[in-house]
Amino acid sequence: MRRFFKRVDLIFRESVKSLTEHNIKTWVNCCRNFVMEQTEDLSKPAWRTSEKPLIQIEIKTKERNQDRKKREPDTELIYFEPSEDTILKKLKEPLTWLIQGTNSFENTEPDIVNMVNLERKVSFPVDEKMPMFAKAFEDVEYYVNEGLKKPLEILGKF
Repeated sequence: MRRFFKRVDLIFRESVKSLTEHNIKTWVNCCRNFVMEQTEDLSKPAWRTSEKPLIQIEIKTKERNQDRKKREPDTELIYFEPSEDTILKKLKEPLTWLIQGTNSFENTEPDIVNMVNLERKVSFPVDEKMPMFAKAFEDVEYYVNEGLKKPLEILGKF
């Protein structure tokens, strides 16, 4: 009987792992689709800027300080809002939520066999250093940088 419950726990663990991998792939592909189109034709360029943006950024200006004595250190007078860091943080946030959600799933054995005092532990423990999450964070950062390349180029001309 114990082996059966262990097997049920392993099936549950594999389901959580599979669901986590699927959610990571879905989010990374979502971010990718807004930056780069998927092309099946290998003769066309695989990477090009998307026609449908994921976010809208505004070019803002800051008034130049007229008082020369209270001169601020060199700060950008023309900048984007939201900033690149804010965009990156917001797009990585769902992956952080996925880590928290996945770590909230506990093994099923203590619930099935409640007469024995079994230890509760996370069914599929994950963190940001796991290869699947590390790659996802890397990919999202790459897509954000790729998506902001052209706007930063325009900003650089000012």
